[in-house]
Amino acid sequence: MNERTGDYVAAWSYKEHYLFSYKKGDDVWCDHKGTRCRSMAYKDNKLYVFTSDDYVKVLDLSGDEIVEGNPYRNHRFHFVLQPGEHVWKKKVAITNSGEVLIVLSLKVAVAEENRLFCIFKMNVESGDWERVDTLGGEVLILLGHGVTVRSPIKEINNGEGIKSDSICFIDYDLWPTADYFLPNRQINCGMFDLATSTITWPKTSDVAFLKSLWFVPGYA
Repeated sequence: MNERTGDYVAAWSYKEHYLFSYKKGDDVWCDHKGTRCRSMAYKDNKLYVFTSDDYVKVLDLSGDEIVEGNPYRNHRFHFVLQPGEHVWKKKVAITNSGEVLIVLSLKVAVAEENRLFCIFKMNVESGDWERVDTLGGEVLILLGHGVTVRSPIKEINNGEGIKSDSICFIDYDLWPTADYFLPNRQINCGMFDLATSTITWPKTSDVAFLKSLWFVPGYA
């Protein structure tokens, strides 16, 4: 939602088989038939959909058409798991400049068990998805929207904000815990530092921030 103009977009998927969207001025929900959605992110009237077969589809919600010239359309996301790596989630995210990222949450069990995120970006010349270790000084928000914003975000970590090249996430984005399916379990917000592959669990001054699954880009 854009608080300045009052424009808004809502989108949801059901069991990865059905995708619906609704924007200000619509009379009914739009059914994007044939789009099997694993994850999605929104930016500038475009809905970026990571499909269940690991492709990136871009929908123009201003005209409800598939975006022509989508450079990701024919390049399926593919990566090779290293020994001991196990994937929990794959998510799509969008940078400020409009580049598409695929974010994986991994459990790595070799000498000791670690949980971490890794980020992939497509090389537009070769069409290959390559792992990257930086967000270009931005912060990735996985709390529902999947967008990068300029750091710091002051509401977290007792007003100190989040350092650049970090991922802000909800605990179950990283890996499911024993109480994952409990209806009233406590939700925790974490920060993953890409440079050091370390996680911190800061305290927040605003409990509502943890419960919110919507983040409005463009005003940080």
